[in-house]
Order: sequence, then structure tokens, then C-alpha cells
Amino acid sequence: MSYQNVSVEDGRSKFVQVEPVGTLSELIFTAKRASVPLGSGIRVNVANAVATLNRKVNVAADGDVPVYFTRGIKLSFNDLGDTASIDEMLADLLAFVATARASYNLDNGLVPPSSVTFTEPV
Repeated sequence: MSYQNVSVEDGRSKFVQVEPVGTLSELIFTAKRASVPLGSGIRVNVANAVATLNRKVNVAADGDVPVYFTRGIKLSFNDLGDTASIDEMLADLLAFVATARASYNLDNGLVPPSSVTFTEPV
């Protein structure tokens, strides 16, 4: 199923997908450009962007009146047009999150202990 645009405004667009049970999944993009001062008169232009995906899921027992909970995931970055850099950081982040999920129960609300060392993927 595809996501259909339902709103666009400055720096924000929203898409929805109607699920077979009638709930809506949302895909939201926000972005803005900024000039960040680094000191000594140096400024760098960046794009701050956020992509959010929300999905409603029924958490009620089978046969009960549906009760919906919104699950979501959000990714944000600040860079400007350096596609290779964004791709590299995104791949690294996904690898780090995969390790934290598989080895340290991030999915259950636990964070990796301070004794852990993360190494950048090759």
C-alpha cells in the first residue's frame, strides 16, 4: 500500500496510509536550513531534517474491543547536501542500533552498559 500526501506546509509534509482495519499509518518529514555559528566568525550551513513513521496497532486481546497504541520511529540528522556522509552515518547508526538491540535489550528499554565499546563497521 502506498502513502498519500495529505498536507504540505513550509518545512513539513505528511503522508498517510489507510490500513485494512481502518487505522492510519503516518509518514512525516520536517526540514529546515540553518546557519550555525562555530566561533571566530565561522558559520556553517546545515539542513536539520526529521523523518517520522507512526503506526497504530491493536493491543487488545483477540475478540475484545480494539485498543490502539501508536508505535513510532524517528530519525533526525543535521548535514547539508553531503549524501555520502549522510549515507555513511546512517549505515553506522543502524549497525550500532542493531547491536544494542541484539546484545543489550534496547527493545526492552535497556541501554548498553558503560563497559561496552562500539566499533565503527567496516
